[in-house]
Amino acid sequence: MDIHAAVAEFDRSAYSERLAAGESQRQQIVELFPLDEWPSMPLERYALGVGQRSEMTYCRLLEFVATEFGSIGGGSARKHMLYRHKSGEWRLAPPLMGLGVDEAWQRLRSEFVAAFDAVERQAFAELDDLQVLTSGQTLATKSMTTYYPQHFLPIYSSTHLRKFIALLGGTPERNAPAWRSNRQLRELVRKEPALEGMSSSEVMRFLYASFDPREQKRVVWKIAPGRARGSGMSAGHTSTSESAGTRSAISLSTPVTPSSNMLSTPSCRTAPAAI
Repeated sequence: MDIHAAVAEFDRSAYSERLAAGESQRQQIVELFPLDEWPSMPLERYALGVGQRSEMTYCRLLEFVATEFGSIGGGSARKHMLYRHKSGEWRLAPPLMGLGVDEAWQRLRSEFVAAFDAVERQAFAELDDLQVLTSGQTLATKSMTTYYPQHFLPIYSSTHLRKFIALLGGTPERNAPAWRSNRQLRELVRKEPALEGMSSSEVMRFLYASFDPREQKRVVWKIAPGRARGSGMSAGHTSTSESAGTRSAISLSTPVTPSSNMLSTPSCRTAPAAI
């Protein structure tokens, strides 16, 4: 399906509530963590794994609450660059290795402040010099999009950004940080007549709804004990089928979804992505 046909089939009204929820979540972040408070923000307000689970830190809010404003869920907690593991140990991004926790936080915080200042001045090339943020590009890009939604799209995965860039006829830049790919995609969207009139969040919803780059979930079916009547299958036997490029195990009993990498302790594991 080409993009024009996909736009014709896309029901914008079906996403109105989720779009409103996303904007509400973005505003909540800005209100709880104003830009002018970043230079003095304490680590306890930023990091995963500190305080009680009910206490809302910046990283918890961006990953686990503000999911309608583009997801950064899935994978490990390393995207947060500085967090407290469930063991009590602090985990630091590679550029912060060798620093004490307080010094590491001061450096990380200073790079966030520098990034926000660069975006404010539209000096986007300066972002590539921020080595610590480069180790947490999804969080950094979502942060910049939160405070400056006019300059970015709410899409944060480098892999997804590259696929969408190619979809719109662009050439993804090899090894480009997520924020640079985001800006490239935004420019392609701006030039695409079929997407004229869509907000940034609508574009995000359209691209994932029509050209989802994520792998399909693997469905696993339990095997009923004993021989399945009329099937020729014995207990412990499975058959497989290929559907949409995804290999699935099939039997005659009730399907179950494999346990996902859901959050057990927010300091070390993260929830699956959901757009």
